[in-house]
Amino acid sequence: MQNDKLTMIKETFKNEETGELTPGVTIILDGNVAQALDIIMKKKGYSDYPEALRDVIFEGIHSFIKQND
Repeated sequence: MQNDKLTMIKETFKNEETGELTPGVTIILDGNVAQALDIIMKKKGYSDYPEALRDVIFEGIHSFIKQND
């Protein structure tokens, strides 16, 4: 994919109750990556990018663990 654009911005969030810091990531989709997610959303009936991306990430983690077990 030559027209791939995936920008990730690392952030840190603070839990207001505990003061604990937790990592966060903002993902900016563009090009072929966004188009691939559009196809996944249409085929699987997802309503938005976060919903589709969540399942793509979990499936990827599951696949990675299975291959490296």
